[in-house]
Amino acid sequence: MAIRTLSLLGLVSLLFACGRVPMGPTPARVPLQAKAVSIQRVVSLVSDSRVDAESFRLDVPNSHIDVGGAHIRIRASMDKVLAVVKDYAEYKDILPRITKSQILGRRGRATDVYMEAPVLRGLVRAWGVARFAPPQRTGDGGLQIEGKLVKGNLDGWWGTWKLTPCGDDCTVLRLEMFVDPSLPVPPEAVSEELEWAADKAVTAVRDVVELGESAVKSD
Repeated sequence: MAIRTLSLLGLVSLLFACGRVPMGPTPARVPLQAKAVSIQRVVSLVSDSRVDAESFRLDVPNSHIDVGGAHIRIRASMDKVLAVVKDYAEYKDILPRITKSQILGRRGRATDVYMEAPVLRGLVRAWGVARFAPPQRTGDGGLQIEGKLVKGNLDGWWGTWKLTPCGDDCTVLRLEMFVDPSLPVPPEAVSEELEWAADKAVTAVRDVVELGESAVKSD
């Protein structure tokens, strides 16, 4: 599909050419009702069966592009999930579209990660360096990791992983992503791609933790 081939958005998204091309007047924006379900509802789905990810979008002030996100229940401790989320060198096996992920070094306690992905059927190479902050404790006993684009051929990108414990061997993993591409892509296509990529990413983490392998697909 066109939006799937355009995606750096799988850069880091997830990611993330060359001078913005005007896209023309943007139609009036209708406030978006986020399709997110609450963490409490996800936790309530705990059972012996595996639960699929639930995706959503969130409004972004002063932007025609929405945040795309997804969350999923993983039958494992938060420490095990965190180990996969922090394995930045293996993001090519977690994030859709990404063909290369490499740790460049540390900035204090933060980690700089280079990622790239082909777009426009490989005619353009989308690339970015994202800086991931160290995990921070949240009020619900969970952890949060924030990443932000610091260099690349995108106009901007950020992503946030959120891990919430739902028992000794249960963790709810949530990913929210936003990207402002430098290509003249319709905002709705970008938002849809971000939502799709977040769903694929949290599902891939679940599969690595529970099954030992990722089944990320770029279809």
